[in-house]
Amino acid sequence: MTGGSVEGSPTVVGTTSGTDIDDLRAACQELCDAVGARRVAVWVHDDRAGAVSPLVAVGADVPAADVARRWSRLPVRELGELADVLQHRTTIRVADAAARDIPAALRTDFGLSSGWFLPLVADDHALGLLVVEPYEVDVAAEGVERIAVALSIARARYRADRRQAELDLLLDLTRTAVEPAATGGAIEHLCQRLALQLGVRRACVFLAEDGVLVAAHAYHADGSVDLDGFRAFTAASSPPPIVEIAFRDRKTLVVDESAPAMLGEWWIERFGVGSGVAIPIGTAEEPKGVLTLDDPRPRRFTERVVSLAETTATHFGLLYERARLLDDHARGLRSGVAVRQLLREGSRAQSPMEAVEIAARVGRQALEAEHACALLLDERATIERVITVAIEEPWRSEVHRRCLGLRADNLPLGQRILAGGQPVVVADVADSDLLPSELLEELPVRSYVAIPLAASGEVRGSLLFTASRHQRRWSRADRHLIEQLMLECELVLENAALREVEAARTEELAWRSLHDQLTGLPNRALLDDRLASALRVTSRSGGSVAVLFIDLHRFKDVNDSVGHEAGDRVLAELATRFTASVRPGDTVGRLAGDEFVIVLPQATPDEAAAAADRICNVTLEPLTVVGRTVVVGASVGIALGGHTHSGPELLRLADAAMYRAKRTRGHGYAIAPECLESGEGTHGG
Repeated sequence: MTGGSVEGSPTVVGTTSGTDIDDLRAACQELCDAVGARRVAVWVHDDRAGAVSPLVAVGADVPAADVARRWSRLPVRELGELADVLQHRTTIRVADAAARDIPAALRTDFGLSSGWFLPLVADDHALGLLVVEPYEVDVAAEGVERIAVALSIARARYRADRRQAELDLLLDLTRTAVEPAATGGAIEHLCQRLALQLGVRRACVFLAEDGVLVAAHAYHADGSVDLDGFRAFTAASSPPPIVEIAFRDRKTLVVDESAPAMLGEWWIERFGVGSGVAIPIGTAEEPKGVLTLDDPRPRRFTERVVSLAETTATHFGLLYERARLLDDHARGLRSGVAVRQLLREGSRAQSPMEAVEIAARVGRQALEAEHACALLLDERATIERVITVAIEEPWRSEVHRRCLGLRADNLPLGQRILAGGQPVVVADVADSDLLPSELLEELPVRSYVAIPLAASGEVRGSLLFTASRHQRRWSRADRHLIEQLMLECELVLENAALREVEAARTEELAWRSLHDQLTGLPNRALLDDRLASALRVTSRSGGSVAVLFIDLHRFKDVNDSVGHEAGDRVLAELATRFTASVRPGDTVGRLAGDEFVIVLPQATPDEAAAAADRICNVTLEPLTVVGRTVVVGASVGIALGGHTHSGPELLRLADAAMYRAKRTRGHGYAIAPECLESGEGTHGG
């Protein structure tokens, strides 16, 4: 079999010159042919990382590339007694590898049974490990020296290329960190660009907050977005062990699926991590966190990728801080947009209730919360109304059922909201006792923010923004936005309350201008309007309108004998009786004193007479006021007309008919003879 390279998969940056590798491979092939070896292989030594990686193999049974990748960056200390070759630059000749202190997996993967293990040295530095199989051959020193020289040249060229690649990568990342991104955030683009340049799936950042590592950012090289996965990432209770150890020991760690305990079984299963590298960020005096790279492929990261990642991590603190400032600025702009939207839409709210609904909807969008819920209190601090946003059934009904009627001051959360008037932020409801477990049982709530709803210094409820799929750590930017929302909500609520009062006052004034203050019945102005409207209808559909003019009997005697207050009660009671005696579409109004008018749209003479008869009868029913029983009675005049009559004309005719009834009958009703003679009102509408 011809010789071949077992380098790791090439990445976008940091490749080694093909000519240098060809020269090294040729030197190995020359030695292999000269001594009659079955196979010759070179492992390159990274003295900075204390690791070795398979680089070139020629001869028979050259291992596949995936095998070489799996053994890339193998710690020297895990080589067993072969570590002495590099550490003490001694040659070891092994007749039976199975009987020696050589890793079994290494022997199996590379088919290693016996051989020579020789140090490759140049300028007093151990450059690598030369393996010549089998052990029976005689290895010529000059052949080993030629391979060492070729490896030295390849390493020198590789390091020069790597330094250039590092500069190119840092330049690219610096440009990414200082230029505002067209979409997404600067930190997102920084991580995405790093992963893309290094040819791995994803770059993540764990930041140190008060000495505790917190999962902060995770972005894919291809720009794909997995919101559920990101929420799970940021809500994880603890980082994978590889991250914690890298942070604690301030050193780079590279692991794959062969060490699941280091990656963490949950992280492997949830995110499909096949291999990963963790690199501390910052200095021992000022640790900032850990940068991680991961990939689903079960391979060790090549020396080239890890070296570039380490170089990036050295400068990552400054790049990250610059990107963070850009993101904070962008987030501030988004917060400003949310606040302006709240103020703009809130300015149109005609009631506090409408303002609360707007605040819940806008706040949910601004905070990117999954749900929003407003709990409004009555004067006894009891939840009297629940408003939900983006909560579907059956949870919506369940939230209403559980919350309505609860006393806010009986709940720890309610006590804090009522007492402090400050937002409450909860990252994990399981670790909080602010809401009782029975209230949250089976409800999709993992994290929440509670914002007091206040106006004029009085707390009137609370807005809750919740996360249900995963726990959510509310960032500094989130908390700043929460503070802004709370302040603006108070302003919007107060203004909406003022508009509601003003609207109510305007409505009251409008009502007073059209109604009698004593009885609440329509006054002359509203009666005229209703009568004119009814007459216009007859011009289109025919029929007639009846007007009943009512004058009470003995009302002056009631005022004189029991007082005007008692007389007012009589008028109010009769107004109620009159309204109950006519149809729902009829209008009962009071003109002045003891005079009332009833407008009957689409009424026949018989219907008008029946209504007048009912009115007369209810006035004869006794009324009890201030301990005395009084009976008044009434005279009613009826006029009927259609589109050829005007409203004032019918009122005049009904008034005249009322006087005729009073003169001729004393009590009862009369129909205006003009209406009967003209024939109008004799046909139904």
